[in-house]
Amino acid sequence: MWRASRRHMRERTSFMRRFNHILLGLLLALLALPPLRASAHATLLESDPPSNAIIADAPPTARLRFTEPLEPTYSRVVLASAESGPIATAPSRVDPDDPYVLLLDLPPLAEGVYALQWRTLSTADGHTMTGTVPFVIGDPSAADAPLTLPPAPPNPLAAPPAADMATRWLILLGLSLAVGGLLFRLLIWRPAETVPAAAARFDQRARRIEIAGAALAITGTLGALLVASATAEANPILFVVTSRVGLMLGLRLTLSAILLAILWTSAPMRLTGGLIVGGGALLTISLLSHSASSPGAGFMNGLMRAIAIGFDWLHLLATSAWIGGLAALLPALAAARQAQPAQRSRSLTHLIARFTGVATGAVVILAATGTFAALQHMSAVSELWTTTYGRALLIKLGLFGVLLLLGGFNRWYLHPRLSRSGGESRLRVMQRSIGAEIGVGIMLLLAVGALTASTPGRAAAAQGPGTTHTARVGSVQLSLQVLRSDVAGDIYAVTAYGLPQNAQPEAVLRASMPAHHEDVQELRLERVEPNRWGARGAL
Repeated sequence: MWRASRRHMRERTSFMRRFNHILLGLLLALLALPPLRASAHATLLESDPPSNAIIADAPPTARLRFTEPLEPTYSRVVLASAESGPIATAPSRVDPDDPYVLLLDLPPLAEGVYALQWRTLSTADGHTMTGTVPFVIGDPSAADAPLTLPPAPPNPLAAPPAADMATRWLILLGLSLAVGGLLFRLLIWRPAETVPAAAARFDQRARRIEIAGAALAITGTLGALLVASATAEANPILFVVTSRVGLMLGLRLTLSAILLAILWTSAPMRLTGGLIVGGGALLTISLLSHSASSPGAGFMNGLMRAIAIGFDWLHLLATSAWIGGLAALLPALAAARQAQPAQRSRSLTHLIARFTGVATGAVVILAATGTFAALQHMSAVSELWTTTYGRALLIKLGLFGVLLLLGGFNRWYLHPRLSRSGGESRLRVMQRSIGAEIGVGIMLLLAVGALTASTPGRAAAAQGPGTTHTARVGSVQLSLQVLRSDVAGDIYAVTAYGLPQNAQPEAVLRASMPAHHEDVQELRLERVEPNRWGARGAL
């Protein structure tokens, strides 16, 4: 028994040494890199004509620049008049020399109020965005142009689409079970450590979990493809062929189906082939994530984007090794119960020692890559509680902490007692504890689904056009936008998020300069849109 323990300790030390080498390189790379900034979602950065501009003549071509590269087939802008509605033009197009720019040739326009209504599909993260660029031709004071408010600042606490969140959760859960089970076989499970009948039983139960995981990944990816194509108003098959987003989803669907076929067979290359295909499916998630949406072109931006995608992929692999490995550990413990007491103790020591080494490495990778992603997608600590992304991250971190506590309880309390006696009652306690870990892990993946479906904190907290001030009163989030103009007075817009359903407030701005002994000036705002008020004036 003493020799067996020493052998297991040497195996564990060898595994930990390999993980330490990998993690040291990863941490050094992280320290050498400046924080990346990811915009996430193709939102409008600037336009010609500018939003709410008052111009004498329209430019021959309207140019709209966005924060992410655009899908040419599914990104468009149309022209509309406030009086007569849509105006016929040639179809818009993405600039062939700059995928961040959307172009629309404009006909000669008479005096009046117009709007460029745009819709984008990002090639980076697959999200769809819409918006409007209003502008006025002529003298608005003479034409008495109606007030058009600037685009509202994003609601930082907007809930992510339920369908998007659900499909992402299914994909993450399914691939974590499948890939994690295969990693468990490669790094932890050794059939020689238990009796042949028990090893066969483990193989049967673990294979069912892996096959179920691949089936969940197929279901989730198919749902994601249907949701994305419906949002883009396209046929799903045509969407796969004509867009990068569709191509990535189609590739993930294909890889998941191949993974299912591999897991169903008993081919000699089942383990290696499954890991290669499953790892490729996980990579398609990273290629269509917030990490793939860092703005800008050029070699350095491309290199930084590739590094961010690589770290995101490592994060997914580590998640699979930990949570998927936990799901495989349960049938492994059940197999160990079939052995004689002396062999059972050795098997348990072997399984838990090796799993602890792999899980420890996975935790360190998750912490390092998670910190990198937080620096990339968030700009202030306050975004943790003022944005949906930050709140989902807090929930994820809380569940991550619960997993660490449960893992510590298993490793430092239950494992030593099982190693000494291998008692049936303690083994059942260990299995129940691991079952609780798996339940927490499934909830953690749901939080990750919400996290990846939400606008990152940095972008959610970004201000709209003009000068923006925000405030919070109870459950209501308020923003005041001021667009300066030297022609017909500044434009003031107030937006309220979280108002009670039946509330009908009035909006009044009061401004004063006490240092100059000026009286209070008052500007009443009219309701222009739901939960939005505006006025043109000079305070």
